[in-house]
Amino acid sequence: MMDKSVILGLSMRYLGYHAAGWRHPQADPSGSISFDHYRNVATRAEKAGFAMVFLADGVAIRAQDHPHGALAQSSQLADLEPLTLLSALSSVTTDIGLVATASTTYNEPYHIARKYASLGRISGGRAGWNIVTSWSDAEARNFGMEQHPDYETLMDEPGNSSMLSPNYGNRGMSMP
Repeated sequence: MMDKSVILGLSMRYLGYHAAGWRHPQADPSGSISFDHYRNVATRAEKAGFAMVFLADGVAIRAQDHPHGALAQSSQLADLEPLTLLSALSSVTTDIGLVATASTTYNEPYHIARKYASLGRISGGRAGWNIVTSWSDAEARNFGMEQHPDYETLMDEPGNSSMLSPNYGNRGMSMP
């Protein structure tokens, strides 16, 4: 008989994915910028048997004031930098995987490799990388560009970072 199992991961972005989640009586409206909030979520996920926690990321605030006035109450205006947060969470968890997004569009290969190798060392080998290319003009403006690169340009980029990153470990930063 075949053993059937499910491997679960938990996305920890903001205060959840419901726009009004911050309004729940037990929610801390400032939780998305609170280490205590993420520590609570990660340790509960680990105790529940989740395989990983995940932080989606982008390098721009995507602000839409819809409906009018929503930005005044949004938990999505600012959040903690994922690799810093995951490094801190590695000290309060023991087994759960620690995964974050990093874009190959606005990060140099060496920087991505070094950051994830460091998280791997700090966490005892629990680091994971969600490889993406960026997509928004808001991100491009943070890097001095008027608009985001076209699709063809982007499709040439991911291999550069993702091919270097596994090899970075061979230069003294190997993950356990």
